[in-house]
Amino acid sequence: MGFINVRGFKHAILVTMGRYDDPTDAGEVSHFQALTAALSATVGLGNIAGVAIAVGMGGPGATLWMVIAGLLGMTAKFAECTL
Repeated sequence: MGFINVRGFKHAILVTMGRYDDPTDAGEVSHFQALTAALSATVGLGNIAGVAIAVGMGGPGATLWMVIAGLLGMTAKFAECTL
């Protein structure tokens, strides 16, 4: 995927801020609403508590592997939301 999560970060921020929204479209879901709906299924209490448990059990070195897994996970989530 070529690290689309890093390359397209600026564009993602502009889309989320509403740069490409058309306020005259009736009944349309905004880009921000679509993003938060997709993320609500991904980010939960288990993910938040999982970080604390991983650092507590594995030490600070676990943070490196969480960052690496997060970058790969973001790319996979991008592909999932695109499809």
